[in-house]
Order: sequence, then structure tokens, then C-alpha cells
Amino acid sequence: MRMRWRLGSIRVNAAVLQAPEWAAFVLTEGHSRLRTVTLGPRSGLLAVVEGGLEPGERVIVYPGDAVRDGVRIKASQPGRRDKG
Repeated sequence: MRMRWRLGSIRVNAAVLQAPEWAAFVLTEGHSRLRTVTLGPRSGLLAVVEGGLEPGERVIVYPGDAVRDGVRIKASQPGRRDKG
């Protein structure tokens, strides 16, 4: 599975509701890992992350239904479009 990643921000689309908390998938050693996150104020497509992520971690944007905790992920560079 190929996913795009972006450094430095979290898009609202990257957050998933794991009732009653919010979570996000991060890329760790080639695998997706589900992390509980605390979201703060939102503006458009961005949300402030008040807890649960560290600066520089790769957040999986638009994770979709196929992404689960522990799934192997092949990341692409930001701005790069993969063919196929």
C-alpha cells in the first residue's frame, strides 16, 4: 500500500475518530501505528495537535479503510505523484 505523508502539520482528514477520542496513523519503521491525539482549534483543513504526536513524525493523510494499526506502508515523498 502506498501513502503520501507530510511534515509539520496535521490535516483534519488525517484524524480518525476512535470514540470517544481522536487518533491519527503515523508511519513508524514502515508500518502504520495508531496514536491517540488531542486536537485543539481547527481552521479549514488544519487542526492544532495539542498532544499525542512529536514534531517530525510522519502522519498518514487520508488513511482510508485499508489502513489499520501495524499495516506495512510504503511512503512517497510530499508533492510526488506515483504512477500506477
